[in-house]
Order: sequence, then C-alpha cells, then structure tokens
Amino acid sequence: MLAHRAISALRTFDILRASSVLAMLVFTRPASASAQCSGSYYDVCVSPDFATVTRPAMTSGYTADFIVQNVSWTTYHTFSIGCSPSGPVTCTGVSASQVNLAPGAWTTVTATYSVQAAGNGHLSLYAYYGSGVDQGDYSVTVLEQYLVAVTPDTATTPVRAAFSSGLRDTFLVTNAGYYSDTYTITCGGTAPK
Repeated sequence: MLAHRAISALRTFDILRASSVLAMLVFTRPASASAQCSGSYYDVCVSPDFATVTRPAMTSGYTADFIVQNVSWTTYHTFSIGCSPSGPVTCTGVSASQVNLAPGAWTTVTATYSVQAAGNGHLSLYAYYGSGVDQGDYSVTVLEQYLVAVTPDTATTPVRAAFSSGLRDTFLVTNAGYYSDTYTITCGGTAPK
C-alpha cells in the first residue's frame, strides 16, 4: 500500500513537472505571434500581416519590425530572410540575412526602407527554408508632403437675381498632404455673360 502511494505520488509529481515545462514553452510565444501564427505555415511564420503606416513622399530612414517564428515544436531551422517592396517603397536593408531558431522560438527582424512619390505600396519581409516560406506585410500609404484640395470643382449655384448681394456658397478646404499647413484664402469671380 505504501509502495502504491509512493508510485502515485511520483506519477503526480511527473505530471505536474511536465505541465510546468509545457506552460513554460507555451508562454515563450509572444502574444502578437501566437495570435497570427496558429496553424500550419511549413514551420515558419512572419508577422504582422496587415499592418498599415503612412509616410511623406520622398523621405527615407524608416524601420519596420517583423516577428519571425519557428512554429515547429520539434525541429531547429535556419531561415533565410529577404525584403520585398512594391510601389513607391524601397527596401534598403534587413537587420539579419539569416536567423537560426529553436523549436517554438521567435526573433525580431527589422527592415529599413524609404519612400518615393505619393501612392500606395507594400513592404514585405519573408523567411524561408527549403519549401517552407511565409511573409509579413506593411501596407504603406505615401502622401505628398504638402498638398491642398478645394472642392467642389464644377458645382452650379442656384439661379440668382440680378444685382443681388449677400449671397453665400460653401467650399471645403482639405489638407491632403502629410504635414500640417496654413492656407491663405481668397476668392474671385467672373462677370456673367
């Protein structure tokens, strides 16, 4: 009876110890990676996938962080890292060309980039080994540094009585650029034909 209790106690201890080790492994995954890296990604996952950022045109020196994770829980992998831009975005480098990750481990890889003319583009970072590949992505909106828009452009006013005054129409002035700006407002007209 005592031997049976001793064996039961040892088994309970082993189960608790195994549970503690499993908990340690689970909590080593970052929350941001765990949320986006569930499922099969051929042992590799790169996040974020749907990040967005806005930059002023013709500027440089920006950085974007990506999480590269080995989602295998049994195999060490060495992942090659690459950067793929599109549109007005130019990738100028990555902080590591390869990363060696233990099962379940993750690391941050930083991409540097610049932007050219206004438009929409993407900055993607991919990690691969053999046939396994995944990529993360930032959607980059590039705005003119300074740009103003006044609308409407071709609206027609109601019919006005000749020689009337105190009339009013409304225009919308929009800062369509990246930086704040101050505008001088004037108005003008043409004589009726």
